[in-house]
Amino acid sequence: MRLAQIVMATVFSAAVALPVMAQTAATPAPAATAPASPKPAAAPAATPAPAAKTATSSSNGMKNGHYEKCTESSVVADADKMSINTASSADLDKLYGIGKARAKKIIDNRPFAAPEDVMSKAGIGKAEFADIKCHIKL
Repeated sequence: MRLAQIVMATVFSAAVALPVMAQTAATPAPAATAPASPKPAAAPAATPAPAAKTATSSSNGMKNGHYEKCTESSVVADADKMSINTASSADLDKLYGIGKARAKKIIDNRPFAAPEDVMSKAGIGKAEFADIKCHIKL
């Protein structure tokens, strides 16, 4: 009985496979294409122009519209620094670690005689000041 089942399965598989194989054989093979004409040698690549400064650039200490945390090696041009005596709350909020509440404290305690005065007058700690000092001016 087992042998009969194996024979039936083999015959059934062959009966199913034969029409599929016949269809595949009837399909014409793709026509051979002529070889492509040789392409002229490419000109040497031009040296790319330097990228323009954008809001995502860290050359001015900003990344995605927010100022990055200052490090010992941070150098920010004076023109890119923010005046703590005139900056808006939205601008101050862009400083690393300064949220809306701290920005309000800075604004409420103006004017500052030195950037370091934000520590005593606005409640900014030494660690927070170290994070923003390269980005602020008077």
